[in-house]
Amino acid sequence: MSFPSYGFLLSVRPVHCAAVQACFEQQGLICQPVGAVHADRQLVLRSGHETMVFWDFIHQAFTGFRS
Repeated sequence: MSFPSYGFLLSVRPVHCAAVQACFEQQGLICQPVGAVHADRQLVLRSGHETMVFWDFIHQAFTGFRS
């Protein structure tokens, strides 16, 4: 048994999105684009017409490593 509400946020170039989605679908999982990483080093999520900055890489280290 596993906790059923885990989710993953992947960063995939748009050209590879369909191939990644197909891999998830083969396992019965849903995978959808939800945002974009911009040159200003922010991860912005979107839902319909709403957007929000999920992560600002300039101000928040993601893994503890700064680049």
